[in-house]
Amino acid sequence: MTTQADPAYWGNTIEALDSAFSLSLSPSKQTELINRSMSRSRSRTNRFYSGSYTEMEYKLPTGDIIGLTLNGNFTRQQDKQYDLRHIDYLQTGGGQNVRQNRYTSRPNNQYHYYFSPRYTISWLNGFKITANYRYLQERNENHNDAYSLDRLNGLYTETFGLLPSTRDSLLLCLDTQNAYEREHLRREHRVVITPHYRYDKNGKYAYIDAALEGYNVREQLRYISAATDTILRHNTYTFSPTITAFIATHNWSRQYQFYYNMEMKTPDLYSRVHVRNDENPLAVRMGNPNLKSPINHRMQMQVGRDWNETKTNFNIGGGLRFFLNAISQGY
Repeated sequence: MTTQADPAYWGNTIEALDSAFSLSLSPSKQTELINRSMSRSRSRTNRFYSGSYTEMEYKLPTGDIIGLTLNGNFTRQQDKQYDLRHIDYLQTGGGQNVRQNRYTSRPNNQYHYYFSPRYTISWLNGFKITANYRYLQERNENHNDAYSLDRLNGLYTETFGLLPSTRDSLLLCLDTQNAYEREHLRREHRVVITPHYRYDKNGKYAYIDAALEGYNVREQLRYISAATDTILRHNTYTFSPTITAFIATHNWSRQYQFYYNMEMKTPDLYSRVHVRNDENPLAVRMGNPNLKSPINHRMQMQVGRDWNETKTNFNIGGGLRFFLNAISQGY
């Protein structure tokens, strides 16, 4: 709760808070101290999807394995949504009440495909390594046709789910600030090297798995609205290693586990478009062209001990997780 008025009008701070959140709040204080919102929504979605997935694998006479994965799909979707919002802002600061009756149409077309060959080399000493390559391409065309029906006044200010009878009347309601078109194209090359080692002998067991992933991502976004018509491109390289280890000794009575992962992501281009979207006054969205790639680190360790004679066990572990350039959406 915030206020710009003199708090002495309601008494001291404790009295003001007690009265503001009590069930017996007087109507006059309700009007001045409380933010209220009421919303009603209805949506309809039509969707067509077609896809195919194929995976093949063949074991060579040497024991090595070759494989291939093919995947592709196409989606056509049409979303229509009605929103009726009443928002009463804190009155002491001179806030404005909001009455919105909105209609949004979102047609979307998308295709996605990738192919991924792989080769696994196996040795008799428990060690094997897999090399995997993947090429991915996807394209997404999205429209956000936003209309403020309350601009017509009269019947359309409060009537929920009612559209004008003519297209010309509907165009008069077009919210040019929040309507946009987006065309997004993404191409990705990924190489993954996965070494694996397993040992099981004389009461001792151990395995070590690692995944060394390298990405090259090329993206292009065409963004069109009343405020801007721009094309954004970026070409990024990322590296994400993962290591998992497990060791058991003394006939599995003592166990040790370790896990580490580093993940690098590139911000989506839409978040970098410097535009403001206030379709929902309670969740205003703003792009940031200066976003950096976030990096996440996660590490976990665990130690365990079993006593078979007494059927008891003890485990202790811990983890650490930290972020660099984390991205969040503020409102």
